[in-house]
Amino acid sequence: MTGTGARTTMLPVLCTLLCLGPALGLYEDQIGKFDWVQQYVGVVENAVFESSVPARRIIVSTQQNVLAALSLKNGEIAWRHVMESFDYGRVDFLASEGTQVTTVSGNLLRTWDSVTAALIEEIQLDYTAAAGSMQRAVSLTDSEVILAEFVPSSLVVTTLDRSSGATLDHNTVAAPWLQEKTKCTSVEKTIVCVELSLGLVFTLPLMLDSPTFAPHPIASLDIDVPAVNVPVIVERVNGSPDHVIIQVGAARKLVHVHSSGLHVVRDLTGSRASAIADSVLYTITQTGRLVTIEAMELETGNELADQGVEVELPFQSGTVLSLVVHRFERRSGGIALRAFVSCSDHALHLISNAGVMWSREEALSTVLAAEAVDLPADGNNINYHDHLSPHAGQF
Repeated sequence: MTGTGARTTMLPVLCTLLCLGPALGLYEDQIGKFDWVQQYVGVVENAVFESSVPARRIIVSTQQNVLAALSLKNGEIAWRHVMESFDYGRVDFLASEGTQVTTVSGNLLRTWDSVTAALIEEIQLDYTAAAGSMQRAVSLTDSEVILAEFVPSSLVVTTLDRSSGATLDHNTVAAPWLQEKTKCTSVEKTIVCVELSLGLVFTLPLMLDSPTFAPHPIASLDIDVPAVNVPVIVERVNGSPDHVIIQVGAARKLVHVHSSGLHVVRDLTGSRASAIADSVLYTITQTGRLVTIEAMELETGNELADQGVEVELPFQSGTVLSLVVHRFERRSGGIALRAFVSCSDHALHLISNAGVMWSREEALSTVLAAEAVDLPADGNNINYHDHLSPHAGQF
């Protein structure tokens, strides 16, 4: 073979070798010692227990546009869907009905099977986001989807048919006081906003033909209006269609929203989060790692000491941010409690009457960089799986 012919024969081989990427692998004696994988769902924004009794899963949506189901037995991911990117895939509404889960994200109304994760139905809503929208609230009835968008100085309300997605009504409600720093939330049929500079709470019933905001003095809720700006929190109460938490500075109130106005149900100053289940109010307080969950009947105010829980969260846990409660009757009698808690360090904890059942360290879902380091041990004599928790947050 001539020199020219040999070079021609080798050229395709060289091109193939240059296109191949680097390959990584493990030696046989490293299997089970160095390989591991951790799966996460992200920073939880919404959570609902499955509607079955007792529930077997909790459904969550996250800041990372993930919809997932976590097993109540061990906290492992039962299934997970990564939704569309940006605001189009953000879940603004999450509800559980029987074995089905309903979500609203972007202009899509979806129904999922909570057991298999299969998409049962997808309806495209005849809706375009309002220009300058700062926040969106979603309410669902048996026949309608109501979208409320907060824009500077007004609220844009769109009502759509739930079965077809067609627009039924479209209103723009004047709100000259509404700005980016105004705190708002929504319950099933009402928008609630707090504008501290005016010392007022505004409510807007969404089901009226010509809705207008009604003002209520903050002082009428037994909350003093401070002379300086203080943090304001307005949030719905998990498990209730008509209760909100209003907090101004340290003063924190549970407020019932009804057709004739606002009614203070209970002073919750000092508590971290609240939830309602079967007409029972659960509140959670925290001192360091020690967390106390107290229960009371919503109508009578009677304390239910036998349904309270006091536990210690895992070491270096953050501040409690939210609480979702599932209660059911044991076969042997009495009420069993499952409390799903999220914290400021993005950790998730499931608490029962006996203590913390499991924890997930979801802060690792937002890792931006990682570096591998050797542990101070002989790799020939240690199996890392025997020394690390399956849900360990730090390595």
